[in-house]
Amino acid sequence: MQVNRVLKFNMYEIVVARFEEDLSWLNGIKHKIKIYNKGQNNINRDFIPLANIGREATTILYHIITQYDNLSEYTIFLQGNPFQHYTKTKELLHGIPESIEPLYKFSDGCWAIADKILNETQEKISPMRVYPADFHDTFFRVPKKNFLYASGAQYIVHKNNIRNKPITFYKKIMSSFSWKGHEPWSIERVWPSIFDKENKYKIRTKDMFL
Repeated sequence: MQVNRVLKFNMYEIVVARFEEDLSWLNGIKHKIKIYNKGQNNINRDFIPLANIGREATTILYHIITQYDNLSEYTIFLQGNPFQHYTKTKELLHGIPESIEPLYKFSDGCWAIADKILNETQEKISPMRVYPADFHDTFFRVPKKNFLYASGAQYIVHKNNIRNKPITFYKKIMSSFSWKGHEPWSIERVWPSIFDKENKYKIRTKDMFL
């Protein structure tokens, strides 16, 4: 994806999962911006407060569930400090194409905002965590043992990629965990499956999401 051809300001909404980060980097950005705040209310911007659980995973899920019928054409999911995972975030959002490498495309309508794309197998993941393979098998019918993903869970996603799964799918994920453990790190590895418009891993029967 060449960012200068895609980031048309009226088509994009930036969704920021913030804790205590300085958000001055948002100054001057023309996109629509929505901030979900899990830290102190020391922000000179409008924001929506959320409980401090689940890291960015519950923020993304909350936004999808509450905005499911009102999603922007594209949503840009970012952390409060996006530069930790993509050093050229500011250039990307300001549309300076000569300063940016093309983003990694996971599937049609889903691009990673990350300096590195990681590849992990189930065997490499700490047994203290919820295995993403177990999570994947719970929600999808087609098993997956290798997880190619973007560290930081920062993506540009088309609304059709999100709506390819019913809202009950996202509600089921949100309600399935206490979010006090390692679930966010497991889900971090399966966002590309969730945002896959082709749905090649196939969600399980809709009955389980009612």
